[in-house]
This record gives sequence, C-alpha cells and structure tokens, in this order.
Amino acid sequence: MRPFLIRPASLSDAAAISQLILSLVKEFISHEYSQEGERVMLNSMSQSAIENNISRGYEYFVAQESSQSAQIIGVLAIKNKNHIYHCFVDKKYHRQHIAKQLWQYYLGLENMPHCSVNSSKYAIGFYQSIGFKATDEVYEKQGVTCYPMVRDSNDS
Repeated sequence: MRPFLIRPASLSDAAAISQLILSLVKEFISHEYSQEGERVMLNSMSQSAIENNISRGYEYFVAQESSQSAQIIGVLAIKNKNHIYHCFVDKKYHRQHIAKQLWQYYLGLENMPHCSVNSSKYAIGFYQSIGFKATDEVYEKQGVTCYPMVRDSNDS
C-alpha cells in the first residue's frame, strides 16, 4: 500500500473530487439506476454541485497520495454532521482500507452518536463493515435506488 494522507477538502479540490466520483459511479453504480436516476446522480456529482455542497457547509475530506502528484484517491462527504453524502475510493486503491480510514478520521473530529447513509447496492458490505445496519426497505427517488442504513455510537 502506498502512503497517503487525509485532509479536509477545499473548493479548489472540487474538480478532482468530481472527476474521481463520476468515474466510479459510471463504472460501479449507475447501472443500478434508471436512465433518469443516472442523470440525477451524475448531475449531483458535477464539479459545480461539489462546489455548491462545500459552500453550503457539507464537510468533504480527501485521501491523497503522499507523493509529488498528490492525486486524490478517496473522498468522504458529510452532510449536517450526521449523514454520509459521498464515500468513494479510486478503484486502484480498493480493499486497502482507505474509505475506512477516511471514516475513522472524521470520527476523530466529531462526536457523532448517530449517522445515516443512503447506500448503493455496491457499497452495502462496506457500510456493514463499519457498523451500519439496514433501517428501512429499499426505495427509489428520482430513479435512484437507495438502501437506507444507520449507525449508532453504541453499535461501534
């Protein structure tokens, strides 16, 4: 595993965050959605959408290579301090615990007794591995299939 660091993201990271997320959604997730859902999802992950989220107070954290390239290889976004909005890792770095380390980094910053996520089918196993449990039936909103999950601090 190559060395990497985790840091809060800034507006100047929005393009790289969007590029990373869009490539992963297209490869691993968008096939789960209707055509409308894919459009909605991809639009919500554009550079301007990421910039808007950061400006509105969503907390974004990035994992980046420690090398000179400083390429962003992972991202975690938290909405309202209690909802995972984005959690993605470059496919070259899958299974290297980067998403888990992003999550642990955030937990080290915030006392979060309760957290929710609307997972994709692809990511359910990851969220279960960090203590999330399914809460409701799967639902669809604007063509996007959601698997609601929660994690309470006493479920660690």
